[in-house]
Amino acid sequence: PRVLEPPRAKSHWDYLLEEMAWLAQDFAHERKWKKQAAKKCARAVQKYFQDKAAAAQKAEKAQELQLKKIAAFAAKEIRLFWTNVEKLVEWKRERRVERARKEALDEQLSYIVDRTERYSRQLAANLRRRAA
Repeated sequence: PRVLEPPRAKSHWDYLLEEMAWLAQDFAHERKWKKQAAKKCARAVQKYFQDKAAAAQKAEKAQELQLKKIAAFAAKEIRLFWTNVEKLVEWKRERRVERARKEALDEQLSYIVDRTERYSRQLAANLRRRAA
């Protein structure tokens, strides 16, 4: 049978190998941590620029909306102006028609009054002739 060898004492070389294994593991862990930190930083930078682009787009939409509101207000005011102009033109036309109608009625009244006066004079003359 084989005889068990007594456990040997650790030499300097054994301690060196343990230290090297621990250091390799520590470097691997450090490398992994740095990659994770770099990814996290890259995501943060990417999010920053996405947020910045979204804010710019939102500001552009807000400006476009503001311009639309201004344009709608201007269109409303222009529509109101032309409606008022149309009312004024209609009022002036009605005044002209009314003036022309009044002139025609005045002429007709004048004609009727003149005719009545003429008949009255003729009647008075006939009555004077008959009375004389």
